[in-house]
Amino acid sequence: MTDQTGETGSDGWQRLIAAREMYTRSAGVHYDEVLDQVAQRAHSEGSIGKADIGALLLFKRLRADTRWASALMATADADVRRATAAAMTAVLDASVSPSEAARAGRGALAGLPGYTRGDALASIVLTAAAPHRTASASPQGSSSMKGWAADIRSGLVQWAS
Repeated sequence: MTDQTGETGSDGWQRLIAAREMYTRSAGVHYDEVLDQVAQRAHSEGSIGKADIGALLLFKRLRADTRWASALMATADADVRRATAAAMTAVLDASVSPSEAARAGRGALAGLPGYTRGDALASIVLTAAAPHRTASASPQGSSSMKGWAADIRSGLVQWAS
């Protein structure tokens, strides 16, 4: 799908377009509204709080009946916002590559409950923090997008190894 320079060939674009169409058919045109609303609030507030993390859990279809979710709820929203503000700063840092920015953003979240194992929660929070720079895999996504990090709306397409 990519050549030696990392450019996406026409076959790659066709697969991405087909995957986006399949996603829209299966998830519906309104599915991304929650993510869009959280991203707008994150942009205006400079952080993401527990209420918006709850909305992102619903969007991502993650379970909230877990020990980490209880521990996160017992964490002060100010502490959650401090960590997510640091993650936003890191992921929006245009002086580094998107993958370096994502690693730094993930590191900023590491102290919060729910961010010590796995990437599902971190990826959706970082996507809400910087929707035009990052992406989150979704169970609603097409298997034809496996291995790709893509925000088709903004045109960011990058191989995720």
